[in-house]
Amino acid sequence: DLEIQKIVGNKNPLYNDTVKWIIIVKNNGPDKATGVKVNETLADSFELINSKLSKGLYINGIWTIGDLNVGEKVYMELITKIVKTGNFTNVVNVDGNEYDHNTSNNYANKSINVYPAVDLQITKKVNNSSPNYNDLVKWTVTVRNNGPDKANVIEIADILPKGLEFVGYNSTKGYYVDGFWKFCCLEVGETQSLDIVTRVKSIGNIKNIVSANAREYDYNPDNNKDESEITVPPAADLQITKLVNQSVVNYTNLVKWTLVVRNNGPNEATRVVVMDKLPEGLTFV
Repeated sequence: DLEIQKIVGNKNPLYNDTVKWIIIVKNNGPDKATGVKVNETLADSFELINSKLSKGLYINGIWTIGDLNVGEKVYMELITKIVKTGNFTNVVNVDGNEYDHNTSNNYANKSINVYPAVDLQITKKVNNSSPNYNDLVKWTVTVRNNGPDKANVIEIADILPKGLEFVGYNSTKGYYVDGFWKFCCLEVGETQSLDIVTRVKSIGNIKNIVSANAREYDYNPDNNKDESEITVPPAADLQITKLVNQSVVNYTNLVKWTLVVRNNGPNEATRVVVMDKLPEGLTFV
């Protein structure tokens, strides 16, 4: 009477997780069993990583045990990687050379449920990494779903940092508001993009970060975030005004011209030069 049992370490693993299966075989007698073999052919949803046996060999889905004395118990551990999503049942069976008077315990199975999974890959680029103060800069965000399942309810966070003033956007799908780009659904292999136009309102290094999320489990979070950076040189706004103390004068009169220069920022202005060449008809006093 060959008896087999199957144990699974996790009934609800996530995509790309490793799962341990334990198969236990016992001979309940009354005689010694010979030529004992276990059929444990893994479905294509499982990738074999490692195996550990107390007796025999495991090759091409067959565990060859050989002889089992009465009351003897042996085991095999299989470490597998989940490479598909959905509901899967793993069936195992045992047989030997002798007549088995109780075949009801020659089969065992365990089921697991793997929730849908996606891999959102996001990239961010800027059309000008060295703009000047007050320039317009376009940021392009691209998101792709590498699968294995369809992604639903996509939310891309792209909150503009201090120093960038929002001007407008254009997207291939969904809408962008209050720093979030939202849309429904990305099929496996599908790519969508978002362009955000901003005006530069500060100097120095400005880093713009974007991150992606979906309703489904994302098994590769390393590519869910990206960033681009711009470097803005110092800038100033020199403003000049000219005043005259009298606009109607007589020939040979003295006239006073007043020049006022102001720096509206945002930075200190250096090496400032004002050109004021007197025209014909005015003699410098």
